[in-house]
Amino acid sequence: MKAFLKVLVIILLLVSIATLSFGVMLFLKRELLKGRTQRLEKAIKEFDAVIEAAPATMDPVPQDQELDISPCDAEIPEELEFNDFWTNYKYDLEAQSDVMVSTSSRDRELMSYFVTDAAGNRRIKGPGTMDNVLVELLTHAETQYNLLNETREHLTSLRKELISSIEKHNIKMMDHRRALIKIKALEEEIDRLKTRITELEERIAELEAEIAPLKDQIAEQERLIAEMEEQIAEQDREIERLNKLIGEKSSAGESKVRDWEGVVEPGIKGEIVLVNTEWKFCIFRMTDTLYQEITGGDDDAEIQQMELWVKRAGDDQKIVTKIRMLQVKRDEKLATADILTDWQQLPVQQGDIVFFQ
Repeated sequence: MKAFLKVLVIILLLVSIATLSFGVMLFLKRELLKGRTQRLEKAIKEFDAVIEAAPATMDPVPQDQELDISPCDAEIPEELEFNDFWTNYKYDLEAQSDVMVSTSSRDRELMSYFVTDAAGNRRIKGPGTMDNVLVELLTHAETQYNLLNETREHLTSLRKELISSIEKHNIKMMDHRRALIKIKALEEEIDRLKTRITELEERIAELEAEIAPLKDQIAEQERLIAEMEEQIAEQDREIERLNKLIGEKSSAGESKVRDWEGVVEPGIKGEIVLVNTEWKFCIFRMTDTLYQEITGGDDDAEIQQMELWVKRAGDDQKIVTKIRMLQVKRDEKLATADILTDWQQLPVQQGDIVFFQ
């Protein structure tokens, strides 16, 4: 009996040691489960700051300016064309909700894994349970996650639109640079032309200063021409009479035209100053040499008729016609002459050269 009691005591001692060991292990597990549960509750409450209770909306919706896609050239179109990117843009994705998930006031539900109904049945889902809080939190998280994915899609669309706009902008920038280069070249050309204009204006001023004395000479020539025109008007009738007389004598075989060969040297003898196409005569200013040759140095000597040639002034010097000198105004060395139409190649005009050959 004594030996049995010893064995029983030893067994009880071993059982007690085992029970103590299990109790210590169970206490450690209890602390672990308690710590996990408390940390889980705390973590769930921390989601309050990052999970929105409901999606936000933007009010009012901004009226952003659409991208101008009209052709860019030197003309402004009557109606501009715009893309419709902002029409389909979801502005609500930019809005931030002010209503966040709140689990701080739901400690009782977070601590209740199950609830007992009136019938004594345990329920681990539905109001009052931890599962109910987690399901609501998961629902809000899924909504926010879907919103995040939609935002990502819109960011992709926005990036593509931005890339397209950048490409167009780069093309326009290059065109703009070319235009600026052209404008710069034109501005340089304008500056060069302005400098040239200034130089020409200075040259014009110099020429005007040189022309001033010539204007007086021109005025004097115009005065002389006016006097000659008055004389011509008075002599028209006399010239007509002389033309008839010359015609009559020519028909009778007579000729008052002198052969001046050997007396007058070949060369330029004057310049046409007036032409009357109606009466077929002209007035030319003779050179001093011709005057000396036909007068022999005697201002009172009779001057007989002579025939001369007329050619066009200039490089070509084409023959115009032949003329017959009739009368000479000695003081001004002006001579009237008939235009011999049988020899005429071109119309006689002021400035033509009279010469003898």
